[in-house]
Amino acid sequence: MLRDLRWGRIAVALVLTLALQQVLMIHAVRVLYLPFDKWVHASSFVLVTLLFAWALGVRMVCIAALMLGLGALDEVTQIFLPGRTASVGDWLADALGVGLAVAGLWVWWRLKRPKPRLRPP
Repeated sequence: MLRDLRWGRIAVALVLTLALQQVLMIHAVRVLYLPFDKWVHASSFVLVTLLFAWALGVRMVCIAALMLGLGALDEVTQIFLPGRTASVGDWLADALGVGLAVAGLWVWWRLKRPKPRLRPP
């Protein structure tokens, strides 16, 4: 049963990621221009990283590596799309978003874990 729940979370994260990417990127292409598109990249990767962290429940290092790979794959695929270009700057903005999300997750994890009790002497 827990495995089914995990796969459901993964499916939700993938669907929301695709929808979010489409909405943000279409809006960015029509309205925003450099350097504002970098903020769109960073903010979308903050949200995507948080979604995948929630869905997968694995270590933060694994999530960060997965998201950095996803950002690189996104940039490489743009080489083959007409009217799009790959950009190291976009990938760095993605990496900034991943870093912010992982840092936020780390702070949240540190705050929510139980404090050790002091034993009386």
